[in-house]
Amino acid sequence: MESTPRREMEQLVDWRAAVIAGVVAGLVFLLVQMIGQAMIVGGSIWVFPRYVAAIVMGENVLIGDIGAAVILVGLLVHFVLALIFGLILAAIIHEWELLVGIVVGALFGLALYAINYYTLNRFFPWFYPIRNWLDITAHVLFGLTAGAVYELLEIERFVAVERADTIED
Repeated sequence: MESTPRREMEQLVDWRAAVIAGVVAGLVFLLVQMIGQAMIVGGSIWVFPRYVAAIVMGENVLIGDIGAAVILVGLLVHFVLALIFGLILAAIIHEWELLVGIVVGALFGLALYAINYYTLNRFFPWFYPIRNWLDITAHVLFGLTAGAVYELLEIERFVAVERADTIED
């Protein structure tokens, strides 16, 4: 068996576009959650940031008055997660075009919903009672927004890589 090197071009992830996509999609998600809670579900606009803050501050922040620190922590945790998820999605879709980025992004958002509400609820059970169609919508919108923003902002760069072709005798 003989191996001969072959040069190929491999597309790099545009991490700048990924960061922007995660932040923009995180903002869309947050607005859908906050406005949806207030106008559609009939709850407080601060429900979502408060529940997210409880991930790091504990369940005690879910009781009583909400303070600025709770809101700030909730927003910080939310945007850190949005950034991480935006980076992961960019690594998945960076070799494709806009339409595929949107579709795969929406599916990615749906997968995040399933993971968040059907797996992580074991660790954060306070999310279970608030899951509804608004959460599904927000997650799908997060993914498709992140996919669209990434693909629209991506600057395609390539790097040469050597791959070994194996030739059998």
